[in-house]
Amino acid sequence: MFDTSNDYIPIERAAARLALTPVALRARCRRAARREGRNVVAHLGAGVVAHKFGRSWRVRFPLATA
Repeated sequence: MFDTSNDYIPIERAAARLALTPVALRARCRRAARREGRNVVAHLGAGVVAHKFGRSWRVRFPLATA
């Protein structure tokens, strides 16, 4: 289940949240990219998933469970 208040986070904000540079996160997305139907998706581990929209990546984080 994903947080619907901020479903897709821009790569720059997601990189800061993951303690990476935007360039490093884009590289991880490129390496993990797989086609799912007409979409390009990168599963980055721990429930973090990146989706490619046109030429840019957007990242989704799972909901925190308490």
